[in-house]
Amino acid sequence: MLTTWDYVNYLAAFIAAFILIVLGVEYLVRKNDEENPWKRRYNPDESKTTETEMDDDQREESGNQPLTETNNNTTNHQETMERDTNCSVPNAQESESRTTNLPTRSLLLEVLRSLGGRISFGNEDGTGSISYVYQGGSFLFDADNEYLYINAWYPCFHSIPLEDVGQIAAMRKVINNLHLTASCTLLYTIDTEEGVVNLHCKKHMLFISSISNINDYLAATLAFFFETARDFLLEFERELAA
Repeated sequence: MLTTWDYVNYLAAFIAAFILIVLGVEYLVRKNDEENPWKRRYNPDESKTTETEMDDDQREESGNQPLTETNNNTTNHQETMERDTNCSVPNAQESESRTTNLPTRSLLLEVLRSLGGRISFGNEDGTGSISYVYQGGSFLFDADNEYLYINAWYPCFHSIPLEDVGQIAAMRKVINNLHLTASCTLLYTIDTEEGVVNLHCKKHMLFISSISNINDYLAATLAFFFETARDFLLEFERELAA
């Protein structure tokens, strides 16, 4: 007949055996993790110690340069660019913060400055049309802080003698054809004093600070102007030769 004391002894023995089994399993798991490199946990202190213990000769042999030297090279490269180009290297976060919530004309001027071209104004007080020289092209912008849209112009990229009826006919035909695919508008004006017909590209476009990558947005528009003018001249020459 089992007494209460016997039951207590059995229970104590069972608990002790269970604890030994748990400790044994934990020991085996830890040993397996240490022996298996794929299951080793990342230890930042170990990585720092390894990097600190590497001498300069080991870094050169392994192809790894010291972090401080890399940072110094980057800083020197940026300083060289600023000195050679007389402008600071753009910083994406700083550029975004400068253009946030700016009204239309102020935003346009900020973006034009960041693209690196030369800016001038129609009036001495900084008002009127904005003239902009960029990558060899001369552009005009009409922008007002009261409106969300701007007019961008690539004016007088080509001229045709006013008395040359054949060239004017070819010009009109090419303009109509390009308007089927061009991303901007082609138009012409007549200068009776100079006796020429001037060709222009124009784009009416939304310009607000919430546009993503607005610098690239404007740079792409200027690139479209160059591309459209080039396509016109190529098609115009083909039409004249036909």
